[in-house]
Amino acid sequence: MMVGWVGLVSAQPERVARVPAKQWFQGERGYEQAKELQKQTGADIFLYFFRYDHNDEKGLCRWWETKGLQHGHVSKFLQDYIKVKVQMPLKKREQETFAAYKFNKTPAVFVVTPDGRFPGRIQVFDWPNNRPELKSASDIIADISKVSTPKAE
Repeated sequence: MMVGWVGLVSAQPERVARVPAKQWFQGERGYEQAKELQKQTGADIFLYFFRYDHNDEKGLCRWWETKGLQHGHVSKFLQDYIKVKVQMPLKKREQETFAAYKFNKTPAVFVVTPDGRFPGRIQVFDWPNNRPELKSASDIIADISKVSTPKAE
């Protein structure tokens, strides 16, 4: 077994599919590589759009990354996913690739299943009194699980 890779049980019991446990693919090229890996492994893609330069959103992406994505339970849970990170704003050539993912603000998180479905955006913040509050690790994991492909035992 390679260091940094996690084995997943695939639909074919004799075959063990592997996804990079800690690797993040970047941008459009990374997304295309992730889709190829998804064909081989049957794993879901965890797709994260971020933006660091927009005044209204300044800090939310970094907050999500440091307190959400790097939380021990969340990062461990995501080891079974092919992870892709896309910086906003999109370059002109990237717009067609990501046109189906509709959102106004970042961070924007989606799970893409092997059949190409993405049931909707996963909200990682609640907004009580119009102030952002990062969801708990268990709520984030539950929300991701709801839209993910069920894992074979």
